Amino acid sequence: MDEIIVSICVAYYNRSEYVKECIQSLLDQDYESFEVVVVNDGSSDPLTGSFLDEIDDKRLKVIHQGNTGFVGAIRTAIEASRGTYVAIQGAGDVSLPLRIKKQADVLDNNPDVGIVSCLFENVVFGGENDGARKKEDTVIVITSLLMISWRDLIPWDMAK
Repeated sequence: MDEIIVSICVAYYNRSEYVKECIQSLLDQDYESFEVVVVNDGSSDPLTGSFLDEIDDKRLKVIHQGNTGFVGAIRTAIEASRGTYVAIQGAGDVSLPLRIKKQADVLDNNPDVGIVSCLFENVVFGGENDGARKKEDTVIVITSLLMISWRDLIPWDMAK
């Protein structure tokens, strides 16, 4: 895979219980030209780094660093990325198989669009509301980018 179109960037601090499912959902994307860049941001839970290192896939790049916080970690991931587009994935989130293809298609076919988002569903794990689900339709299309910071992106966004 020579040309990378989409770099999916993820910042992890602990949350080892979600590593395998989250990363596998990205590796299972129905899209050919992508990489997954994960930063283990100084997790105090040793399982986070161990689980990330166990995943053997040439599309996955894992970077271990001392804790810098989310913004520092996601910037490290973006700086290490090679794609034309950057997609942000929340640590522990699961992406459906067509997420990256659909978002890249919007950016490919609409040169005036700079950022695209998607529908997401929050699922509560644990507590009295365990299993509760709430869908959020936050399709965002930004056509004029005067100034935007990477920390303004939400974990389901993709940008040029």
